[in-house]
Amino acid sequence: MKFEVNTNLNIKTLKKTIIGWGLILTVVITIFTVLLVKESDYKKVNATIVSIGKHRAGGHNSNTQIATAYDYTYKDIKYEDILYSNTKIGKIVGKNLVMYCDPDKPGQLKNDADAWVYMFFIAFSLGMELIMFKIYRLKNEDIKREKKRTDENDK
Repeated sequence: MKFEVNTNLNIKTLKKTIIGWGLILTVVITIFTVLLVKESDYKKVNATIVSIGKHRAGGHNSNTQIATAYDYTYKDIKYEDILYSNTKIGKIVGKNLVMYCDPDKPGQLKNDADAWVYMFFIAFSLGMELIMFKIYRLKNEDIKREKKRTDENDK
C-alpha cells in the first residue's frame, strides 16, 4: 500500500496533531491504569440475571438503555444490583454469570466489558498516533527531497 503525501499539510499543524493524539493516548492509559489498580481488589461472585428492562436516563428525548438486574451473594449476604448497557445481546433471565463486586461497596457489581472499552480507546489512539507519525515522516522526506531538488537546480 503506497501512501500519498498531501503537500498542502502544514508541518506545524501536523506536529500539533501528533502531540494532541499523544496527550489523548497518555490520558486514556492513565485512566485505564487507575481503574485497573482500583478494581484489582474486586471479588468474583456468581450472579444471576433476574430481570431485563428498558431505562431512559434523562427525559423523553434521551437514549433508552437496557437495565439488567442481577442477584448475587457476597459473604453470605444477598445483594441485587442493576447494570445499564446499550445491548441485550447475551442477556437471558435466569442466566448465571461470573461478575465482580467491590468489597468496600458489595452492593455494586462490575463486569469485564468496561475494560474492553478502554482497551479499544487505547488501541485507537495508538493507531492514530502511529498514522500521524508516519504522515509526518513522509511529509518531512517530501520537504527534504523538494529542498534538495531546488538546491540542485540553483547550481
